Amino acid sequence: MDNLIAHFCNKMQAYPEKIAFHFYDDADKKASISFGALDAEAKKIAHALTAMTDFQDRILLIFPPGLELIKHVLGCIYAGRVAVLTYPPADKQAIIKFKHISDDAKPKIILTTAEIAKKLKQLARLNKVNKYLPLAKLFSFKKSFYKELLSLKLADCAIVAVEQLKSSDFYTAAESIQPQHLAIIQYTSGTTKEPKGVMVTHANLLNNLSLIKQCYQLTHNDVVTLWLPPYHDMGLIGGIFTTLFNGISTQLVSPLLFLKNPLFWLQLLSKYKSTITCMPNFGYEYCVRKVPDGAIKNLNFSYLRCALSGSEPIQKSVLDAFYEKFKQAGFSSKVFCPCYGLAEATLLVAGKPYEEDYKIAIYKDKKVLSTYFAEQVMQAKPIFAKGSDIFISVGRLFQEVSIINSENHTMGQEGEIGEIWVTASSSMAIGYWQKPEITGKTFQNTIADSPQKYLNTGDLGFIYQGELYICGRSKDLIIIRGKNYYPQDIEYTINHCHKLIRVGCVAVYPETLQGIEHVCVAVELKEMVSEKELEEIAQAIRYAVSLNNELHVSQVHLLAPRSIPKTTSGKLKRSAMSNLIATKQVPSYYQWCENATVTHAKSSHKVTTSTASDGIEIIENILRHLLSLPADFSFNRQQNFNELGMDSLLIVELYHAINEHYPN
Repeated sequence: MDNLIAHFCNKMQAYPEKIAFHFYDDADKKASISFGALDAEAKKIAHALTAMTDFQDRILLIFPPGLELIKHVLGCIYAGRVAVLTYPPADKQAIIKFKHISDDAKPKIILTTAEIAKKLKQLARLNKVNKYLPLAKLFSFKKSFYKELLSLKLADCAIVAVEQLKSSDFYTAAESIQPQHLAIIQYTSGTTKEPKGVMVTHANLLNNLSLIKQCYQLTHNDVVTLWLPPYHDMGLIGGIFTTLFNGISTQLVSPLLFLKNPLFWLQLLSKYKSTITCMPNFGYEYCVRKVPDGAIKNLNFSYLRCALSGSEPIQKSVLDAFYEKFKQAGFSSKVFCPCYGLAEATLLVAGKPYEEDYKIAIYKDKKVLSTYFAEQVMQAKPIFAKGSDIFISVGRLFQEVSIINSENHTMGQEGEIGEIWVTASSSMAIGYWQKPEITGKTFQNTIADSPQKYLNTGDLGFIYQGELYICGRSKDLIIIRGKNYYPQDIEYTINHCHKLIRVGCVAVYPETLQGIEHVCVAVELKEMVSEKELEEIAQAIRYAVSLNNELHVSQVHLLAPRSIPKTTSGKLKRSAMSNLIATKQVPSYYQWCENATVTHAKSSHKVTTSTASDGIEIIENILRHLLSLPADFSFNRQQNFNELGMDSLLIVELYHAINEHYPN
């Protein structure tokens, strides 16, 4: 069966009375819909859209998470229209993304709830007034996003509330839909730049959904429980479309409800005897922190066979902590299924089949030292070589992947870290909407003497014994004295070095001064504290990074909550954070920066020794200079060099500076 619509229809008609989705909203209220009812509702919507729009027109869907969103996405696909999803524009970040998507996609209609439609129509009228009367200049708006609202271009498309759709029971499948026609435009979350619309065809979805089914051996008997936002590939394709493709019964929880009460999500997982779930790394860490130990005895995870982890770097320590906390409820470490995918490849690229334990690799000096099954490490607790990195396998390859040397665009060897390129296939999207130049740079890469096209994912990793290991984003990579460091590793260290740091709200980025790259850190605190405590937190950060990552931190910025920009899927925007700091657009509670002038010349050690009564005071003066500390800074002489935030290079500089004073 090579027709996506026929596949969806057949599954829903095979189980008409079976519940397709239970949805729990922000207030914990449940709504449900069967496969039969969903099929009928979607066909009514498709009929209405066929009367209002043309084949392959883009329909911008603005719905909060819930059943209405699912009905209308499916209605668009049934009608041969192109669904474009975005968050309701409720805050500045969502408004900016909505503006970008609306301007870029140029939809024929905006389809939404009556409440949102009313507000958007009012805004459209306000936009017309703004053309002749510059409201943004006349009024001093308290919230800057009002200016973003006034710049929205809404006059070129109709704004339709779902209640206005003239539905009918009459539905005829769009005979003209071919595999190459668009099903959705999936806007990326914009980690480094503005979101881009990934064009996903019916063939792309059919192929990738088949790969997901194959990887996790899905059947209609599985039960899924998810809280993922439905606007991105993991929630939309991995959650909603996978349910429809396999005839699975799925419990969906509002993302906000999960954040308010993760225990509720775990209780649903237990109540419905769920076999499959999925969330990013931070979700597992969040459950460990927020769920009270006393509540675990009432949970039962013995039915769970796949707990997928993807979308962001996976930390072994987080998976271990989740297992240790919930093993008494029947949770097994073998159900963890690390996976890797991206919107440009529709979704799944690599995944760990459910019946196997996941692997970790010990990496040092540009080679794999050894690999272990996760359970072996938990039981034997081997001691790893100092300075080695630990990477988690995201499983077997379900699309063809090559590791490419970024300098000469040649194939890398087994175990060699390089850029992850995915070979063009039926799962690969056809490009970015209305962006041919960026499409060429991303989707149409080649290597010497080969016409084969590759998708450059922008990620770094390596392949070892047939499994893929992810190291980080190539653009986020920090290179210090020729050695590569991944910001996620440093951020993990900082997240756990002081109780006042907001976990998951740490951004590490490089700053180049006089041609030398330095490590800079932006950290959100839970609350404002005294200046002394701020100094202690900054010192704790520098010490932890020096001790655990063997790096010297050159800048520490302690910020208020929600200062660090993130994508709508929760990924850190490190380069954007760097720009905000550089342009002083984000207020700091406290900042510590080394001298802007960085030099390694011997003459740089301008140490005043006239007041030094002994050698220790001379050394302290040198340290004040090396670490950019004030002249009256008082050292605790019981501290070691790591506690002062010194890396190996600074220790060498200290050695040479001391030799200048004591040449003999």
